[in-house]
Amino acid sequence: MGERRAADDKVNRGTFTRHRDAERAMTGCMSCVPKLFLLTGWLFGASALAVAQEVLPSGQSITPTATPGAIFESLNPGLIDYPDYTAGQAVTSVVSPDGTTLLVLTSGYNRNRDAGGRIIPRDSNEYVFVFDISSGAPVQTQVLQIPNTYNGIAFTPEGAQFYVSGGKDDSVHTYAKAGRGWAETGAPISLGHGPGNGLVRGERTVSPVAAGLAVTADGKTIVVANYENDSISLISTVTRKKTAELDLRPGKTDPRQA
Repeated sequence: MGERRAADDKVNRGTFTRHRDAERAMTGCMSCVPKLFLLTGWLFGASALAVAQEVLPSGQSITPTATPGAIFESLNPGLIDYPDYTAGQAVTSVVSPDGTTLLVLTSGYNRNRDAGGRIIPRDSNEYVFVFDISSGAPVQTQVLQIPNTYNGIAFTPEGAQFYVSGGKDDSVHTYAKAGRGWAETGAPISLGHGPGNGLVRGERTVSPVAAGLAVTADGKTIVVANYENDSISLISTVTRKKTAELDLRPGKTDPRQA
């Protein structure tokens, strides 16, 4: 019996050690996964407060549960042909400098097809949902349709305009106040890219996509990240033209990295 108990104790200690090693390994790997999954830190004694205070690279914070008073609201663009249609892929939201307006941008595959499988252009767009948040609770006041976009939306510093990236259309849209709402002003600003800088060429070449964007603090320049092109475009808000292109490929900005 003594020998068996000693053997059992040895096995138990070994199991405990393996569990502890697994725990240490899991804890060590936490730095390798997106911050969203830091919720698993609870399994290893991380406090809810520490998790709730996680800040993303964008400056926004993420919490394990909805904040007090939060509501869930579907995004209905009000399509005549599909009155119950709910838009998907609400990927970016921004608040105006004065804190009274919330913009929610969709970037996904909000497409509708007819009985023959053909896309219906008037019912197949991306959207900017405009909300009045001056009284606290968001009130949808307008929906703007955009043919294509990819994540990018930003207000000017004074809040009189905002810009939206045109996605695969390789452009930037400009919106300004129009009465009680917003309306696009002028034609989209073209970025003038040719084929993308990816490895695949020919018929399978992936064209550049105008993605995330920002406006400088002085409001004079729009900075656009070009997905599938490894570059950044600079646009003058005064002339509404591209003024510079920064090639971010190794060896282009720094020959030592070639």
